Amino acid sequence: MVGSPGVLKDTTNAAGALYIYAINTNGTTTLVSTNRIPINDTYSNEIFGSSIFRESDRIAIGTSGGIDQNGISGRILMYQVLNTTSVASTNNPPTFTSTNSFSGTVGVVFSNTVTASGSTPITFTASNLPAGLTNSTNGLITGTPTTAGTNSVIFTASNSFGAAWQTNTFVIAKGTPVISNWPTASPITYGQAVSNSVLTGGVANPTGSFTWTTPTNKPNAGIGLQGVTFTPLATGDYNTASNTVSLTVNKATPVITWSNPLIPLPYPSPLSSSQLNASASVPGTLTYSPTNGTVLNVGTNTVVVNFTPVDTNNYNSVTITNTVVVNKASPVLTWTPSPAAGLTYAAPLSSIQLNATSSVAGTFSYIPTNGTVLNAGTNTLVATFTPTQRITQAD
Repeated sequence: MVGSPGVLKDTTNAAGALYIYAINTNGTTTLVSTNRIPINDTYSNEIFGSSIFRESDRIAIGTSGGIDQNGISGRILMYQVLNTTSVASTNNPPTFTSTNSFSGTVGVVFSNTVTASGSTPITFTASNLPAGLTNSTNGLITGTPTTAGTNSVIFTASNSFGAAWQTNTFVIAKGTPVISNWPTASPITYGQAVSNSVLTGGVANPTGSFTWTTPTNKPNAGIGLQGVTFTPLATGDYNTASNTVSLTVNKATPVITWSNPLIPLPYPSPLSSSQLNASASVPGTLTYSPTNGTVLNVGTNTVVVNFTPVDTNNYNSVTITNTVVVNKASPVLTWTPSPAAGLTYAAPLSSIQLNATSSVAGTFSYIPTNGTVLNAGTNTLVATFTPTQRITQAD
């Protein structure tokens, strides 16, 4: 005999009656006996002359030659220890055997199965599945969740002999955005906050916005990395994402304050702090050309200041050009005594009268000239001074 015998407690006959089945290799069952078999007794000729022996909670099936009470003689085809109080049935309603808790993530493919024991075929249905998931009648749950949260899902398993229900908890976690392109950042200048840089070109799924993680940062000049945060529009369903992008910070140019044009000079006054008085917005050194104390020619002159910052890593050097006007000088003429020393007619004019002096080198010419005899009375004398350094004077 092929297969494994099964024993069922009779629910219609007297207590202790046995149903004995052979379970064949193809899964079908063959009824062997429905007779009551007392303990330590043999019932013969149930299956083509074979005999069935029951010893306590064991059953042996042998040939028509029979088997002894210990179940060791004769040709034993099958032997199994059985619980003779167990009940087996081929007409069973469904009973859920799968977990009642599932977890998933928004944007991540989900696949799982609910199962139940019982007579087949068993059909499964579900209500209140998370958005994005569907169920098949065979219990397969598939899809991609689109909404985070917790759902109570009622599954129903049905067959020809009844139905069963099970409440399952689905916990769908927030998804992680997929960033296909992080944005690029426009350059800023040292001293500016990161927020002055514009982020462009970022691409993400789902839609959202890219912002600086710490917008108040003021980085040093150079090229460095700064944090960027992606915030999805659907904040309830997706987490934020963070990364770093390259940011160029250019050196700042100091502000040089210097009045233009500069305060004029009378020739031959030298350049001084009255003209060389530029100031800078950051610490550094101011160098002038021409330098302090230089006497410039009459006219419009160019003066240059070069500024070198102390912090050359973050600030540029600056060169500023300015102008200063040098005016012609007016020599100081002295002619004493005044009036000039008197003359007796007809004494001529001489150096006694024509004795004017100047504060600078030059020559005097007089009208009337030296040696002139003047008329008696009051006469007018005129002195004209011509300086020697005409090259320093404007035409």
